[in-house]
Amino acid sequence: MFPASIAYAGNSAKGRTYTFQGDRWFIYKATAIKDDVFKIEKWGRFLADDDVPFEFYSDFLTFKTKDKTSDFTWLNEDLTAFSITINDPDNPNFTGATTALFKENNDFTADLTAFEY
Repeated sequence: MFPASIAYAGNSAKGRTYTFQGDRWFIYKATAIKDDVFKIEKWGRFLADDDVPFEFYSDFLTFKTKDKTSDFTWLNEDLTAFSITINDPDNPNFTGATTALFKENNDFTADLTAFEY
């Protein structure tokens, strides 16, 4: 694992999109607003049917990667994956704080129906 403070030669997270799907109902979409600032949105669907598209549900979290209050960690030096602990009391599949593994997914679209995880 690579700490958030490591400088990566030529690699930038800004503008990249990452996703984490903890279950069939919700996807968490993280967008790097800056190299060290991320905004996470929550996307959901009413039915867990693969033919039902995900829709924007709410803004979920904004954080700084170098902020010591989070346990944000890059998982590789290419900046294609990271982990962070999140807590979503509205998601019944989360039992308290959960380590979320976000993977780069720049093909995320609002009409997404199926997701590999």
